[in-house]
Formats: sequence, C-alpha cells, structure tokens
Amino acid sequence: MTDVYAPRLSTWFSRRDWDERIIVFNASWFIVPMGTGVITQNLVNAPYTSYWLNNLAYCFWILEIVLFVFFIVLGLLRCWRYPRLSRQSFQDFSQTSYVGAIPINLFTISAGILIFYNQHHAAVIASWILWWIGIAAALWVGCAILYVSYAMQSPHQLKDVTGV
Repeated sequence: MTDVYAPRLSTWFSRRDWDERIIVFNASWFIVPMGTGVITQNLVNAPYTSYWLNNLAYCFWILEIVLFVFFIVLGLLRCWRYPRLSRQSFQDFSQTSYVGAIPINLFTISAGILIFYNQHHAAVIASWILWWIGIAAALWVGCAILYVSYAMQSPHQLKDVTGV
C-alpha cells in the first residue's frame, strides 16, 4: 500500500512546486538562520568550552550562512517574479515585523567570522565590512518599517502586535 502523502523526488524538482515555494516565501523565514546564529554564539561562549563544542558551533555557523543565502535568493526571486505580492506583503503588519531578522543574520555571520577566522587579517576586514552593512541595513529597516507601518498600513490594534 502506497502512502498518498509521501514526498516524491520528482516534486522536489518540478518548476510548479518551486513557483509555489517562491510565492509563499516571506521574511519570517529569516528567523531560522537567525536562530542558528544564536546557537553558534551560545555554543562558542558556553562556560565549559571544548573542542567538539567549537566544531559543532562551526557547523551551525556554516548552516546559518547557507540558509541565509538560500533565503536571500528566494526573497530576490519573489521580488523579481512576483513584485505585486512583495508590495502586498509590506501592507501586512505581521509580515513586516520580521524584516528586522535580516540585519541580525548579518551580525551573527560577522561575529562568526571573527570567532572562527580572527587570525586572518582579511577575515577581520570582511567581518568589519559586513558589520557596517548590517548597521546600514538595520537603520534602513528601522526607518523604512516605521514609515511603512504608519503611512502604508491600516491602523494597528494590540491583537496585531507580535513578539517580534
């Protein structure tokens, strides 16, 4: 007996399914790499450090980078292929609240560069540049989201506010 809901490899690569994944993508997915970056920081700064904790933290940091790049590509594809949907998502207060996770990802990636590659001068410079990009993104997100939530969205109610 075959399971009707079992995942099939053919659907993972079909264009229609990827179009659907791009359509439903939103900024809340950036919480996932942000969480892996926080796990990296917690593992590295644990009170009882060890070699295997450092290696595990490095794996989480690499996973964060891969997820962040993948989600950036999905976000750019959504903006490029479905610009009307992207504009509509900025009219929803609960979705715009998650945009602040993007600069936090840049900060945790920058901190990971300093933690794992601090002996290389080029890595320190790359981390510094990434940190400034994160600062600019955080300022832009803070100002833009504030403007969007007051100018483009309907009046908010307390039940609309999330923990973000």
